[in-house]
Amino acid sequence: MIHQDTIEAVRKAARIADLFPGSDLKKMGREMITLCPFHNDSKPSLRINPQKGTYFCDVCVEGGDSLKLLQLRDGLTFSEAVLNLAERYRVQVQYADDDSAEKAQAQLEERRKLLAAGERMAAKWHQQLGEDAPMELWDYLEERGIADAVDDWELGWGASSVWFNQERFVIPLRDVQGRPVGFVARRLSWSKGDKDGKWINSRNSALFNKSTHVFALDRVVRSARQFGE
Repeated sequence: MIHQDTIEAVRKAARIADLFPGSDLKKMGREMITLCPFHNDSKPSLRINPQKGTYFCDVCVEGGDSLKLLQLRDGLTFSEAVLNLAERYRVQVQYADDDSAEKAQAQLEERRKLLAAGERMAAKWHQQLGEDAPMELWDYLEERGIADAVDDWELGWGASSVWFNQERFVIPLRDVQGRPVGFVARRLSWSKGDKDGKWINSRNSALFNKSTHVFALDRVVRSARQFGE
């Protein structure tokens, strides 16, 4: 559990204007105004108060501080939001007790390793699809109408002893921030000797849970929030 002193230090250090693209912010007296990320905003209605470190939308009446913004807009948990801002503003993180500190550090390290591995394998498999994939795969992608989506979705081809041994067509599974946290891999009809099923998902981990994961949520989350769906 993160110590309350750290939470308050993060709130004090955070500059809420930093969490929005500078080009989108317009000065309005002592405040700034920008498009609201919480509803379908065509006219800037989100007011940002740099002195107080708060935001408020005059239309959807959503408001809060930097921590709440990261939770609602970016899909972070409260602890993740605190750690995100602590790292950004170099606030030393303290925990309520030694056990909490040890557990949190271990979880953080595990998540970092998994994220790094996911990024590395997604890039590797995507490169292999472009350089080494058989023509049968490209014919398949053309037939399914997704050949043009290869780069946009970072689709891949390859194998890994961690996830699956036989070469497969790979689709990255991303969290709400767009980071690859798992993969789903499809065996193609010309692949021989693979005893596993046609589709294989990554095992559950600290980042990925098959039963709760929503595919492409990172792409639709803003619209989902705007329209309440």
